[in-house]
Amino acid sequence: MFFDLEGDPFIGRGGREYLFGFATGDANGNPAYECEWAVTAEQEKRAFEWFVDRVMDRWVQYPTMHVYHFTGCESGAPAND
Repeated sequence: MFFDLEGDPFIGRGGREYLFGFATGDANGNPAYECEWAVTAEQEKRAFEWFVDRVMDRWVQYPTMHVYHFTGCESGAPAND
């Protein structure tokens, strides 16, 4: 599973992660992409929960799976004071 977030550090006090997306392979080995958009804090929470649920569902199917996240988000994210 290849995961990425898109965010805006200038929304609210701590920014907002507004697009949660991931790519996997379907049952036939074809690439598949899913995403959830968030423009409010409640939607951001639901998108995060949706992503964690999808990871856990896939983990049940593929217990040796990995989630790969390639981004500079962590090093570039503003500090939440």
